[in-house]
Amino acid sequence: MPDTHRLDSLQKSSHENYPNLTQLLRCAYRGLGADFEELVAEPEQGSEPQGQSSEKPKQASEKPKKPTHKRTGSYSQTKLLQQLGLDDTYRAVCVVLIDGMGLEQILACRAHTPFLRKQETGLIAGHTVLPSTTATALTSFTTGEFPGKTNMLGWSIYTEDGIGNLINFQNIRQAPKQWQPVPPLFAVAKEKFDIDSQVISHPRFANSGLTEAAFRGARFVGAETFADRIAAGIAHLQKGRGLAYLYWSELDHVGHERGWQSLEWANELEHVDANLRDLAAACPKDAAIILTADHGMIDVDPSQRIDLADYPTLSDSVKVIAGEGRCVQLYTQPGQAEKVVQNWKEFFGDKVLISTDPATVFRGRPTQRFTADALVFSLDRQVIVDSRIQPIGQVNLIGVHGSVTAPEVTIPMWRLA
Repeated sequence: MPDTHRLDSLQKSSHENYPNLTQLLRCAYRGLGADFEELVAEPEQGSEPQGQSSEKPKQASEKPKKPTHKRTGSYSQTKLLQQLGLDDTYRAVCVVLIDGMGLEQILACRAHTPFLRKQETGLIAGHTVLPSTTATALTSFTTGEFPGKTNMLGWSIYTEDGIGNLINFQNIRQAPKQWQPVPPLFAVAKEKFDIDSQVISHPRFANSGLTEAAFRGARFVGAETFADRIAAGIAHLQKGRGLAYLYWSELDHVGHERGWQSLEWANELEHVDANLRDLAAACPKDAAIILTADHGMIDVDPSQRIDLADYPTLSDSVKVIAGEGRCVQLYTQPGQAEKVVQNWKEFFGDKVLISTDPATVFRGRPTQRFTADALVFSLDRQVIVDSRIQPIGQVNLIGVHGSVTAPEVTIPMWRLA
């Protein structure tokens, strides 16, 4: 079966059998009485249009299209609401997202999570989007849309200005609001339902490109330590109204540097577990806590770290690579795409899935500024890097993510209180 068809089959199976990260925030708002199913998502004014620019404007007499998140064969939103035990009677909801805390990692490290271990009866196995990486997943989480709509297509992307970063938007000519045109649900909740939202995160993220792309419409609350963020979450649950999103990234950072199977990662997971216990203990009956993650992780096998600098045949006719080490965006010299893709298929064999159809991967046609000729998903414990253009720290990461494997895409969805 061609790789694109295999990827499409994997995606369809995922959406039919698992709740997706794109559904979760709408469920949280449903607990506050907001029903996004009745709204039609439209790009904000001044944002980049999707698809071809020749598309005719909708006539006033035309009926509005159904919301894009109502997908035939997708996991039932109603079922997810029932699994979470949410109705529309809550005063406050806090959604906690722990970066890099994949479902398979949690289950493998149960001995380090005495609090979460006691909550396992309520654990729901969910899936994130592709590529399974933070900038992409967080924006899909906050907008309820797949990357083909948000244009958040990976950690980095090659543009006319060079390799651009979708965390800080360096070398991205467009403003974050233009590059990512879908209004986050925070803004929609305020406009349509008068529900206030806040983002509790590190102060250094307050004005980042990713914050503007994914979190506009919410009030930013800066707090450095996890304990300080938990205190802000408790204050919201006990005295506030609306939704709070609480983010912690240290588990992911430790995983990148030490690997998720390291003692340091287990220690950080214990720290996360203890703080979540304190948050749940302080939650009143008219409030709710939902826990999730943006992706999981695998630890690289050093023998499977493929550096293009060491393989001239792989670099032949390749202009540049971007994206993730586990989901490489492959940009080729003009007229050389077919040759390069065939060369890579012959070299890597069954250790990769290669797609030349970004709409299949991203579940929609992304911005025309995305010009990669192929997306290369590594399997097993392989990673593809290029030490000639990438910083040494990125090249030598131990824990990585971005691909289609279960340890990377399977995430927890949990009602903690």
